[in-house]
Amino acid sequence: MAEAHRLVSAPSTPRADWNLLDSDLLRWQGSSAPTDSFLGDLAEVRAIVEPAGARLAATRRTAADLDALRQALDAMVAAGADADAMVEADLAFHRALLDAAHNELLSRIEVVIEAGLRVRDRIVHGARHFSDSIPVHQELLDAVEAGDPDAAVAAVESLLAQASDDLAAVRAHQDAAGTDLLRRKCLEDNRT
Repeated sequence: MAEAHRLVSAPSTPRADWNLLDSDLLRWQGSSAPTDSFLGDLAEVRAIVEPAGARLAATRRTAADLDALRQALDAMVAAGADADAMVEADLAFHRALLDAAHNELLSRIEVVIEAGLRVRDRIVHGARHFSDSIPVHQELLDAVEAGDPDAAVAAVESLLAQASDDLAAVRAHQDAAGTDLLRRKCLEDNRT
């Protein structure tokens, strides 16, 4: 039986007792300013899950799966500079990739992947400091379509490396901007 619940504030139970894979809790953790630890954990989960999912997708995909991947990639291209549209299209692509593996449990892990992607994409695409991910997504789609599991794994690993680099660049830019702002504030305070 499904149980509905709503998370309205920080849980009062110790963190060790939290169900960290709960979709509501994942969204809550990434809803404001996610910690580097949270983003790192999600990146590690993606690095474990997505290459295996891509390998299976390359050997199990159907025509309908390829259509779903193509539609998501087309939506990414159409999104252009619209960060919200890009986030939704990217999520659809990764959801379609895991679904193409035709493993029900792997498809359900999408909840964790989606939480991580949504947070990362919101930070990266919102800051407008990111590499063009369309080519590497196309590379992944091509590998899955060709039924080449090794190329699919290599494409996902390239995609994950690019995602990590983009996030690090945005974080460094934010840190530098914050340092500059703090420096100006200190100079102003010293003048008065």
